[in-house]
Amino acid sequence: MRDKLEEFQWDLHIETDYYDENELNEWLEEGGLTEKEMSKIKGKAYETIKFENEFGGFLQYSLDKGDIWIGTLKKKDNTVIV
Repeated sequence: MRDKLEEFQWDLHIETDYYDENELNEWLEEGGLTEKEMSKIKGKAYETIKFENEFGGFLQYSLDKGDIWIGTLKKKDNTVIV
């Protein structure tokens, strides 16, 4: 098994869930989300980004869903096949 795994170059990536403030407010108004749940989402965000466009601005909350390892097959000479 180890030999097979070593045929790949492994890179760690973060799997992320994104929530925007408008979406959260909509869910809150519709009863699909409580104030406590909304606060929890905002509090768990590892990144908050403010977006601006011609219609105004909104915040996007990024939550870490987990780690994922992505393997890329190496050639015989240890170069990576892209």
